[in-house]
Formats: sequence, structure tokens, C-alpha cells
Amino acid sequence: RLFAGRRVLVCEDSKLNQLLMRKLLQRAGFKVDVASNGAEGVAYAARYDYAAILMDIIMPVMNGLEATKKIHELRPAVPVAALTGATDILEIQKCMEAGLVDYLSKPVDPVALFKMLELFLSDKVM
Repeated sequence: RLFAGRRVLVCEDSKLNQLLMRKLLQRAGFKVDVASNGAEGVAYAARYDYAAILMDIIMPVMNGLEATKKIHELRPAVPVAALTGATDILEIQKCMEAGLVDYLSKPVDPVALFKMLELFLSDKVM
């Protein structure tokens, strides 16, 4: 399986969304870490090598855009995708300018999530 054993980080401040994303990703075979804010996400990214990072944009302590920039300084090759409630084109453009490689609107569609992750991971060796 493409996802089996791959490690992903979910940066999300909503406990419900954390739980849902963890269960969904674990069922697909991922090892999942969860950060409750951007600063925690940066700390996790400094410690572990991730296949992909899913980043909420609006979080306490450090927002997702700032966290993404810091993560890219540490791990430039790791794809970081936005998890956002925003559908406004200007917000999406801000995400792309911050280095986010893709975005998913909340609530997250599992099919879209796994298609995106498959695209990110299909050319990577475990």
C-alpha cells in the first residue's frame, strides 16, 4: 500500500477535526502526529521527517502560513497542504505564496484528501 507506514503531521486546533483526521489517516495506513498550533507543528517538523503535512491556516500561537514558512526552512522538500474553511481566491493565493502546495476545504472530503496525498507520495521512496 502506498500509504502504509508513511508519517504525516496534522496541524489543527479543533479537537474534533484532529480526531477525525487521525482516524481517517490511520485507517489508510499512515502514522499520524497531531499538533494543536503552528508552533507545535514547527517543533514536530524539526524532530521528525514527514511524507506530508496537513496545515490548518487559522490557529492560535502561530498561524498556518507562518508555520509553513518556518517548516520549509527546516524541511524544504516536505509538501505542506492547507486545511482551510476559506474558499476565497485571495486566501487561497496567500496559502500558495506561503509555500503551501495545495489546499483542501473543510469539511475535508476523504476522496480528495487521499487523491492529493497519493499525488504527493507517488514519486517518493519510503
